[in-house]
Amino acid sequence: MLLIDPAALAGQAVFFERVATLVSAMLAEDGVRLPSERDEAAARAAAEQGMALPADLLASIRLAAGGPG
Repeated sequence: MLLIDPAALAGQAVFFERVATLVSAMLAEDGVRLPSERDEAAARAAAEQGMALPADLLASIRLAAGGPG
């Protein structure tokens, strides 16, 4: 893990401006994804549409929660 203190460099405003410029340039290239981009899209889809669970897993979860299987 790399930790950077923007205040120790050019200052926080300049640091975030440069990061935004770098990210924009990266995203302009075909096939480039940011870390966790796919996970965030999957989480949004699950929140909006729900998730399909196998019947046996759903029954186990219900039993563990104290409900009917």
